[in-house]
Amino acid sequence: MRNVQVRKMRVFRVNHLAVLFAVIAIGFSSLANAGRAQEFTPFPETDSYAGVFAQMNAARKRAVASDKLLMYVMGANWCHDSLAFVRMMGNPEIAALLDKNYEVLLINVGYFEYIRDIITRYGEPIVYGTPTVLVVEPESDALLNRATLPFWRNADVISLDQSRAYFEAFSPGQQPPPKGIRSAVLAQALDDITRFEQRQAERLYEALEKLGVLLKAQDNGEKPEGFMQKWNNVAKMRGAITGDLQALRARAARQAAAGETDIQLEFPHYSLFTD
Repeated sequence: MRNVQVRKMRVFRVNHLAVLFAVIAIGFSSLANAGRAQEFTPFPETDSYAGVFAQMNAARKRAVASDKLLMYVMGANWCHDSLAFVRMMGNPEIAALLDKNYEVLLINVGYFEYIRDIITRYGEPIVYGTPTVLVVEPESDALLNRATLPFWRNADVISLDQSRAYFEAFSPGQQPPPKGIRSAVLAQALDDITRFEQRQAERLYEALEKLGVLLKAQDNGEKPEGFMQKWNNVAKMRGAITGDLQALRARAARQAAAGETDIQLEFPHYSLFTD
């Protein structure tokens, strides 16, 4: 989620293949003419959660009516990987697949202001990178790709074959897998991990609030002191925690399967510039 300078654009929604190709073409034309990545700004300006939710609810109705899945892409025009994701969608094969199976909505997270109320709607405390792609079954509003939410944060290095395989893994009408029966011991351990993640999310929101101000200043041509050190500090935490959470949950499951009645977990510590 490397940063580029932001420029405003009117609302953009991927609804049909022709619209997608038109926007991609405009973006590349601007790049060729101006020679600046910031001219390619597919994510619409966001000014309120109310506006975002109106767009999301309208997209959900369209998905239900057309028997498609929902795809919400949480990204930003300053984010290198968010722009790479949109360009990837312009590949004819990928575009045809998306047009057939998905109703896609691009959501601009701004300078980290528009994250919490969107992602907590689906039971997640925070997103750990941009873009974050939510694949949703529209009838039930169930999140289908919960286990792989961080996948696209490095979209610029994801191949077309990997992209195709990801999108093909979901189909209209699909429901999330059942949680299965958990022992009381495992359930308690997983609850402890969830509470740990929620505490880290609150710390991260505090850091992102301050970081967003600096990022906006940089995009306005200023040179905020210490920006890159703070950016890299947060990026290190966001990069580490997803793997750590996965490892913690796997470790708890192994201990429970082995019949242990007192699951012991060692939680990592992350230093943030707000400490």
